[in-house]
Amino acid sequence: MDQFWQLIVLVSKLLWAKAAAGYFALGVLAEAVFQNFWVQFVTAVVVGMIVVKLIEFSIRYYYYHNFVHRKLKNSLGAPADLDLFFQTTMKRDISRGLLPNLRFLRSFFLQMRRTELRLLHTYLRTNIRTLKSGKPIGYSVGVLIGLFTSFAMDILTINNLSFSQETTMKTVLLVVVWFIIVHLWMNKRIRSFSQLDGIVLACLNEKLTDPFDPEEDHDVDLLFEEKMMKEHS
Repeated sequence: MDQFWQLIVLVSKLLWAKAAAGYFALGVLAEAVFQNFWVQFVTAVVVGMIVVKLIEFSIRYYYYHNFVHRKLKNSLGAPADLDLFFQTTMKRDISRGLLPNLRFLRSFFLQMRRTELRLLHTYLRTNIRTLKSGKPIGYSVGVLIGLFTSFAMDILTINNLSFSQETTMKTVLLVVVWFIIVHLWMNKRIRSFSQLDGIVLACLNEKLTDPFDPEEDHDVDLLFEEKMMKEHS
């Protein structure tokens, strides 16, 4: 029995030595790999995007929590308000294709009153204008994130701030990458709002010309339709 336990201890020590040697080798390899600038660059960008996503998730969770508990009396200025609206009024399902999804949205919007569609149209147009006018601020934030990433990677140091050819190129590369990320994100939001606004307008125009939907004064509807056509022409 003692020999059996000695054999177990010996095998355990051999396995531990193998694991320690493998761990040490992996540690040396990881250290050597992370000394490469491009590996550090990709890691910093990925970590930065994760941090930004976590901040965005925290903000959305705040609005979701307050929305569920009815603590927000007027949240039209909230960035997550539109998502809240669609998550609470439409059940998200697996995409069945472009045309089936458009038919579903059409049937959903046609159930709304004209006034509700107009309010939704105004809200979407306001978000589009806000994003377009806020592009300079977004680009400035992207530049600041790029500079902060450069400081975090010790490319630039606060105590000894100096610009050589290498530090300048690396910092400019980080700034340009974050500038492009912000640009793509803002354009994606604008495109989503614009596509949704187009569907809302199409459904509203369909309701305006529907003789079986005499909800409001037709003259007022025609004036509103003419105003919308001028706005989007």
